[in-house]
Parts: sequence; structure tokens; C-alpha cells
Amino acid sequence: MSIWVRRQNRGALINADYFFIDAGNRVYGDAAGNSDPNGYSFFLGKYDSEEEALAVLDMIEEEIDHQERVRLFPNETWEMPRIVFQMPEAGFLGGAAIDPNEVLALFEEPEKNQGTILNLAYTALPDLAREVIRLRGISQAKEGRP
Repeated sequence: MSIWVRRQNRGALINADYFFIDAGNRVYGDAAGNSDPNGYSFFLGKYDSEEEALAVLDMIEEEIDHQERVRLFPNETWEMPRIVFQMPEAGFLGGAAIDPNEVLALFEEPEKNQGTILNLAYTALPDLAREVIRLRGISQAKEGRP
């Protein structure tokens, strides 16, 4: 199953079928049947440690698993899956401190920065972030938005 992933720098969306980590803790995604003669894959993000890069792969795996469950077993109680997985910033496991002023600045344009805001919330408070995403999906459904 493929999944849409937004690059860490937000500069590209990639529909990838498989993911891997190189020796430099960089995460790549690629599509099955990539016709690039050099075998290049799509760079998605760089992380501070192998542990952090593996955690990103775990997050992508969880998202794919969730999307498949919703697709195979439709049920009103399922949390709506995200359409695009946003690659988290390096240091999301706590290696780099988050500047509160940078977080507050994100809320100056919440629609533009909602992916980053949710990603920060998800990494800092995963249970709360899941509830926010669930409630957002319910709200959008009531408004007739996807």
C-alpha cells in the first residue's frame, strides 16, 4: 500500500510504497517500479540518531496500518486517517529543545501551519493529539468537508 508523505522541509509530497534509512539517519521513500535508471529514491528527512529515524518509520507504519484498518473495516468509531503523513522535524524525540516562541508563531497562521502544529502536539502529547484529530474529523464531517 502506498501512502502520501510530505517531506520534512515541506517542499514535496511523495506517494511512496516503501521506506528505508541510510547510514546517515536519512529516511527515503520510493515507489514500486521506480523507473529511474540510477535507482534514486526520494529523500524525506534527516534525523539526529538511528533511534529517531526508526521512530519515524514506526510512525509511518502505524499510519499505514490505521489507513488499512479503516479501509478494510469501515466503522463510525474509527478515527479518520490523515491523508498525508508529515515527516517530523529532527530532534522530535527530545534531542533538540522546541522554542516556545517558534510554536506560538505557528498559531499566527494556523491553517497554513496545521500539519506542523499537529505534529508537535502528537510528539509532545500523543493521546491529546489523537483526540484533537478525532474531534477535527467529526467537526469536518458535520460541516460536510472531507
